Amino acid sequence: MTTTHRILLTLCAACAAVPLRGENPQIPVPPEIIDPPWMASRRQTQLNGADSIGVLHRFSFTDRLIDSGIGFVHRVVDDAGRTYKPAHYDHGNGIAVADVDADGRLDLYFTTQVGSNQLWRNLGDGTFADITAAAGVAVTTPVGVTASFADVDNDGDADLYVTNVRSANVLFVNDGKGHFQDVTETSGLGYDGHSSGAVFFDYDRDGRLDLFLCVVGVYTTDELRTVANDATTTGYEAGEFLFYSAVKGAFGGHLQPERLRHSRLYRNLGDLRFEDVTEASGLLDDGFSGDAAPVDVNGDGWLDLYVLNMQGRDHYWENDRKGGFIDRSREVFPKTSWGAMGIQVLDVDNDGHQDIYITDMHSDMSTDIGPELEKFKSEITWKEPFLATGGQSIFGNSLFRSRGDGGFDEVSDEVGAENYWPWGVSAGDLNADGWEDLFVTSSMNYPFRYGVNTVLLNDGGHLVDSEFTLGVEPRRDGETAVPWFELDCSGDDYQHDDCEFQHGHVEVWGALGSRSSVIFDLDDDGDLDVVTNDFNSAPMVLLSDLSQKQPDLNYLQIRLTGTVSNRDGLGARVEVYAGGRSYAQIHDGQSGYLSQSSMPLYFGLGDATQADSVRVTWPLGAVQLIRGPIPGGRSIDIREQGPESPQGSLPSSDESQALHVMPGEDIQMALEQAADDAAIDRIIVHAGIYRPARPAQALIHFNARHDGLTLEAEGDVILTAANPDVADPRAKSFPAIVNHVVYFGDGITRQTTLRGFQITGANSFVTLSEGAGDIEPRATSHPALAKGRFFYSDGGGIKIFGRSYPTIEAVEVFDNYASPCGGGVSVEHRGFTDGAVLFRNSIFRDNRTQVTGAAIDLLGGSSAEIDNCLFVGNIANTGIDVVGMKSGAEHNPEHGSGALTVFPGSIALVRHSTFTGNWNGVDDHGSASRYVDSIFWHNTAEGGTSPLGRYEMDLFEGSGVTGCFVSGATADLRGSIDADVNRLDAPDPEFDDAYRPLALSYSGVGYRPVSN
Repeated sequence: MTTTHRILLTLCAACAAVPLRGENPQIPVPPEIIDPPWMASRRQTQLNGADSIGVLHRFSFTDRLIDSGIGFVHRVVDDAGRTYKPAHYDHGNGIAVADVDADGRLDLYFTTQVGSNQLWRNLGDGTFADITAAAGVAVTTPVGVTASFADVDNDGDADLYVTNVRSANVLFVNDGKGHFQDVTETSGLGYDGHSSGAVFFDYDRDGRLDLFLCVVGVYTTDELRTVANDATTTGYEAGEFLFYSAVKGAFGGHLQPERLRHSRLYRNLGDLRFEDVTEASGLLDDGFSGDAAPVDVNGDGWLDLYVLNMQGRDHYWENDRKGGFIDRSREVFPKTSWGAMGIQVLDVDNDGHQDIYITDMHSDMSTDIGPELEKFKSEITWKEPFLATGGQSIFGNSLFRSRGDGGFDEVSDEVGAENYWPWGVSAGDLNADGWEDLFVTSSMNYPFRYGVNTVLLNDGGHLVDSEFTLGVEPRRDGETAVPWFELDCSGDDYQHDDCEFQHGHVEVWGALGSRSSVIFDLDDDGDLDVVTNDFNSAPMVLLSDLSQKQPDLNYLQIRLTGTVSNRDGLGARVEVYAGGRSYAQIHDGQSGYLSQSSMPLYFGLGDATQADSVRVTWPLGAVQLIRGPIPGGRSIDIREQGPESPQGSLPSSDESQALHVMPGEDIQMALEQAADDAAIDRIIVHAGIYRPARPAQALIHFNARHDGLTLEAEGDVILTAANPDVADPRAKSFPAIVNHVVYFGDGITRQTTLRGFQITGANSFVTLSEGAGDIEPRATSHPALAKGRFFYSDGGGIKIFGRSYPTIEAVEVFDNYASPCGGGVSVEHRGFTDGAVLFRNSIFRDNRTQVTGAAIDLLGGSSAEIDNCLFVGNIANTGIDVVGMKSGAEHNPEHGSGALTVFPGSIALVRHSTFTGNWNGVDDHGSASRYVDSIFWHNTAEGGTSPLGRYEMDLFEGSGVTGCFVSGATADLRGSIDADVNRLDAPDPEFDDAYRPLALSYSGVGYRPVSN
């Protein structure tokens, strides 16, 4: 503090600018914490811009602390106040919620540094009662830090774990009625170091919740001191309370190896016993860690762990699915927030992938800035010897947006995620519009200026600052500071910094500030409220009036009950489908800083009045569908069903239902679930790239049990055979790891539909045995269905086998290769011609094959209808017929090499389609095909092995051709192309500047009549 500030303080004490309490002058430190000069203008600026933001904001929060009856007041140790040191005591405490007594209402547990933690029972009318003593969860040993509710014994109630500084952490077991028993001594969880956040998650998928305990490095000495009492503490709990004195220079502890400690991983053994498996698991994290979050980064169904480091680089620990963890931090997150404090996993952009938002408080301590710079990253003044991260740091908040492939893009500045002095972050859809918003607790308190809590409303593309718009700031009655401690400046405290120019007793005030928050529906009115745990002051109880402003509020609250998985369902993925949109959340219990809660998930539905369905992927992998319609404005309970009954327990309509698949999820799993549920007839796959995870016959397969289902793309959906991260670079098929992208097996009728996908990436034969029995279980049910060489190697994009006649529409099959035949599609009916495959409104481009049928290959005895399709750039006959040579068969290089190849005994009906820019248009060896109203033009593309095989149409046995435009050479052995019923002299279609055919420009998809 400058001398000028001290003089101002002295002047203020003699005037009315700072009120007096009794006889002692009040000294605000620093002076501007009383009526901060920037607050009014900042508020007005935000209000002026409120109407221009594209997000619902016409509601507000009101602090109802007094009405709530909550009397808890947080209290700090002296080293965070009168004897302030820049140590980790200033990080504060958590707040957690759970229904501890099974009355259906969420209760509040506050932790504090000095005095008893407190449990407040929700009475259901917006008021609370202190039941700490009756519940037996006070914990007065020095010094409290965090609280986590979790059902550790799977008996259906919320147990409680409390962490402390240098006294044993405590595990309380709930009897189901809100009475708790301390079982720490036998649990194995009584760690007594510098504990911080406690995260329960089932890392080994055994159905029991394990524990990751964050441990901060050593920041205290062995000196045990008594917390001072004075006139400012008369309202606190009476008694003598102890704490360990903070280390001077604690903020540099990350540079001192002797002060580093490993965080701890405990495996739940059952029977309320835990085993420390830190070393055995390889999870040796010695950062100054305050908090962590479980998140399935790589989408393998096993929870990984993101561990914050408040002084250095964060760590990402990947679950190896064998009980251990692998540090893949720099591979996945090259740069992380240097002073990471809070973390929240959420789908910020509603693309089905979980993103990670991290607050960075410590970077903001490098430079003291004014409010006008709070939305910018810190201009860090510390040098690399102190930072010690090798330039791999972000100095401010970070928002890692998932790409859906296990990678992330850091977009915090792009979306507006920055603020100043942030601690914890909570996510919730505050305006129920379907986009999760953020509440960020902020401010540094004494001896720093006031900092506002931040509310970020999510408009779908940006996070919009809204704390003034929604009435969160200014606080109740405009308060920005409270009494912090009292000094005797004429006595023992005369050397204290705040006694400069002061005499006698003075009351030092410090800025208000929050540390943790929890978002939940406190008053059961359908909207989300916020409760904070502040630092050295009373909490805020912020009640929303959204439900009053919008009486017909559309939302769904979902509480999970695991049976095979852990009882809380922690780790489950919940997807709600409503109004043509999908919303996904991971149930991790995390809300705010230093806390874990047991509470329902909240989904705003926007304008949708009902949910079409709810899908739960349970922690152990089971997928459960709750069929709608489910009316909005209600809470539902979903209980995990056993494998014999995968459907949900809610009433459903008699109408057919859709199942949704999001990027990173398994389409095949959805097909299997739909096959088991007669009410599901459609699977909707949402935009993204879907790859195989391991070598197999196909990415997706249909057989008789899937008949009648529709698999449909929503948006830009790519199905690919390629996975370069898994494929062997030395393999001929690299990067493909499956033979077929999509496989249709025996027993499929025209009622089975594939619609709207992009199908690509096939690259030659991959495997003979992987999963062949799975995709074609009936292949031995008829002698004609024995698996020959074509079963495995033909049909890179799509393979259709046996008595299989699906509908394939609006697909784009491109850039596939097969050896020997059917780069795009292979149809192998084996003589079963009682039906035909239907291709319509589709594009086949740039596919290649070693021998025949670059786009579509109709093997002997197969049938297909092709309507309004485009064939362009497909190259057949790219090499010697190796398979044919090995089998003794003969191959004629002058024929059989079209974009469409029809073998003897096969039939094609082609209507309204365009063939251009291919190596041969059609090669038809059949006798009964028909080509109607289609275009065959410039099918002389380079790339095949035969210089003779350049034909628009190569027809053998008298196929019918009617109303077609055929512009070039033909091999018409039976005179099928009659000039009287076809056009052979019409003008050419258009070219581009590189003399490439503009087939797409003159085809709706395929056909457009050619005119003079």
